[in-house]
Amino acid sequence: MPGQSSWSSSSAPTRSTASLTDDLSLYGGGLDSTPWRPPSLSAVLEDEFGSDPFSTSDVLPETVGEVLAFYNAA
Repeated sequence: MPGQSSWSSSSAPTRSTASLTDDLSLYGGGLDSTPWRPPSLSAVLEDEFGSDPFSTSDVLPETVGEVLAFYNAA
């Protein structure tokens, strides 16, 4: 993925990256229980990388791994 994130540490999510796994759900108490709810995540990804799997795919990602796979395939 290109570049560094422009988000400051004060606006970064508080969830430990150690708890982010490929099978972590984006919904139902997974990532949506953090500041990175899917609509917010979609906006950040679009701003940072020019595309996001929520608006460019026919099937919405359901896990962190599916979001990563979208960018790995690019």
